Amino acid sequence: MGLRSKCINVLSQILMEQQAVIRFHVLLGKTATKTFKSTKNAYGNNRLSSARVFEWFNRFIEEQGSLEDNERIERVAP
Repeated sequence: MGLRSKCINVLSQILMEQQAVIRFHVLLGKTATKTFKSTKNAYGNNRLSSARVFEWFNRFIEEQGSLEDNERIERVAP
């Protein structure tokens, strides 16, 4: 595996970790701003931009809403 591939793998791992942190904050009911501050403290210069944190935060909020909607529909359905 070349250096470029190793760098891409490391960056992919960092992205997945930060996405997990963002999802965890959504589940805890934290705000997007607090989530960004947490990633900033934890990852420093290797963090996602505020725009990306807010984007992923909103994606997870929407996903959570759609999952809750599906659960309600399943409970109502005979």
